[in-house]
Amino acid sequence: MIEVAGEPLGVVVPNADGFRFLAVKLPAFAIDGQQFETVEKAHFAVSQAVRKGADAA
Repeated sequence: MIEVAGEPLGVVVPNADGFRFLAVKLPAFAIDGQQFETVEKAHFAVSQAVRKGADAA
């Protein structure tokens, strides 16, 4: 599970190419389905997507 500021936003599912992110909350849908090499890189990308979404609001 990937959380940002204590809010669960999605999960990472392992696959042959690393990890696929599956969003469960609207702020993270911008990167839904993207592949990442590590869980840490997925978490960073989710954090960035949420921040960019908040900046646009």
